[in-house]
Amino acid sequence: MADELEIYLQRDVLYWQMDAHGPMSSRFPKMTLGGLLLRRHRLEALRERLPPEQRTALDALHRRVEAIIGHWPSVYGAKVWREIEARLNAWARYVEDCLESRAACADEYPSQAEGRTMLALLLDEAAKYSHADLAPVQNRLAALDSQFKGLSGPGPFIWNPILAPAYPPDRFWWLYREIRR
Repeated sequence: MADELEIYLQRDVLYWQMDAHGPMSSRFPKMTLGGLLLRRHRLEALRERLPPEQRTALDALHRRVEAIIGHWPSVYGAKVWREIEARLNAWARYVEDCLESRAACADEYPSQAEGRTMLALLLDEAAKYSHADLAPVQNRLAALDSQFKGLSGPGPFIWNPILAPAYPPDRFWWLYREIRR
């Protein structure tokens, strides 16, 4: 991801198909800043489980990403903002769909929760790199989250338990919910 970040920032696209291939020659998922933030967050949370050479590589990755962002701060901030709008609209559609069909809603929840998590991380970045007023976005998100809470109840952490320490329930509450059927 870091290899293509600078090129991605210079292009007028939100979803970037990376050139690199993953295991067994399959394509990696499309890169977004939200995806990059999510993966960095997870890697940092798992840092102590990594062998020393991988921790060193992770540190180098973080420095490289920060250097690229530092070179393109306004472009980065604008792209963060675009992705916030896209992820907020996707969360809104999901919550609306849940109001219509809770069964379908439950099936899609893990992937939608990933998007909601990216949205939270993007909002943190927007506070650092964008001069836009976040209040309207935060108000709309709070209303959507309130609707979602009415459709769901407390539940176990929805992802692999090894990731739970990276996502405390007070901040990432939606990862500790399940859809009421």
